[in-house]
Amino acid sequence: MSRVFTYDIGTRHVPDQLELWEAFAPDLPGFRQVAETEQAALSLARARILDHLLELMASGEEVPVPQRDGYYINKDEYTRKFVMWQFMRVNLGPRRPDEPAVEMVFPDFLENGDILDLD
Repeated sequence: MSRVFTYDIGTRHVPDQLELWEAFAPDLPGFRQVAETEQAALSLARARILDHLLELMASGEEVPVPQRDGYYINKDEYTRKFVMWQFMRVNLGPRRPDEPAVEMVFPDFLENGDILDLD
């Protein structure tokens, strides 16, 4: 059985260090990557999210199941701050040889603002 999760990934300036950017996943407490550019922070997140989840599993913790895609976009704690949202799909396997473990995905938004199911 494949275990695939799609996480909301936010990027923004680090609040107290505006020369830095952070990429974070609200559904993954403690997952935060900081870099000098937004793209570098997002790249770090992409490179490290799988290891983060594997470390949780190795320590006996459950992999956090994401809220629905786009859940955080309209949350007050994020709308008052400039946050760019992306979506990252993580496939914990089993995977086909040509299937990536981590990929950025871009959902379609419906006219009513809901997000089309990515699965």
